[in-house]
Amino acid sequence: MIELLITNKETYINRCVDFVKSNHPDRTTEHDKCYRDLSYIYDAIVLDLKNNTTDDIQNIGAMFWHAGKLQLQHPDVELKVYDYLLSIICADIPAIEQQLSELINILKLIIQNGFGFKHGNTCDLELVSKMHNLAQHRHNWKPLTGNKPSAEHMDLILKAASAMTPALSNEYNYRVDEVPDHLKEELFKSVINYSNAAAESGNPTYATDKNEQLMAPTVLCYSLRYNQHNDKLEQFCGDMTVRDPNILNIGICVWNTVLTAEALGYKTSFCQMTTWKRDNAKKILGLHTDEVQSEFLTNRNGECTFMPMFFLAIGTEGRVNINSRSHKSKDIINKLKFND
Repeated sequence: MIELLITNKETYINRCVDFVKSNHPDRTTEHDKCYRDLSYIYDAIVLDLKNNTTDDIQNIGAMFWHAGKLQLQHPDVELKVYDYLLSIICADIPAIEQQLSELINILKLIIQNGFGFKHGNTCDLELVSKMHNLAQHRHNWKPLTGNKPSAEHMDLILKAASAMTPALSNEYNYRVDEVPDHLKEELFKSVINYSNAAAESGNPTYATDKNEQLMAPTVLCYSLRYNQHNDKLEQFCGDMTVRDPNILNIGICVWNTVLTAEALGYKTSFCQMTTWKRDNAKKILGLHTDEVQSEFLTNRNGECTFMPMFFLAIGTEGRVNINSRSHKSKDIINKLKFND
């Protein structure tokens, strides 16, 4: 069905343009722009049908709005065109009528009501409350044991980690990969930190620092692009960014993934890699890439690889990390004084 949609794209869009010319000749004389805009909408529909999502059509709907104002004076004709597009596609491919109708309806509702509209969402306050509750009651669990997420749940978790969150200039210089089971023990042992100073001071509890969460049922590795022959801090970057924005991008992605996993009933834990730990993890994991994107390779003198920066562990059992805060609503809001 998707292949048929792709093949017939030009035919369907041309029929829609002809529909405008015949039925609404005064609407526009710039039919090339009409074809262009319908093409964007059509591509979004195909992607959402392929991925069983509504994200792309919602993004297209948002483009009709700017600074809180609809960029169409009278959207009546556009709405009729979308209904026409629905009818001619469903005449050829009736099996997708229900899903296609939903996508077209979402687009129409966003144009009519603004991007604040969320399809099928009639309980915003309840959803926000659930999100707050998840964040309020989550802990770092160390160690993490139990079971891996089911295939269905893992698909949702990986989707949450897959560039769904914003990145500066939409440039994703990080990768998210699931650590293979056969490398976990070696990785865990390679980053154990023993402190002679702690032992000598009479604090044996703090003498050995073990990142036990690295042995969790599921471990996701967040890595940044880098040049292995560049020792500057800003090496962890792409063409348009420096290191700090990329770390921020990872943080946003991690939290989105965490909330997804926690909402599905799993426990999570963080593990950051720095200095020698990061280097050891790199040696064990490898993290080689075959990508040949010229914009990166040109500015890296042909060098392109990835460095592990952060791990997210996921499991079903464990104990709460002793360093977890028991109260998470510390009042830090509006405490700074601004210049008059």
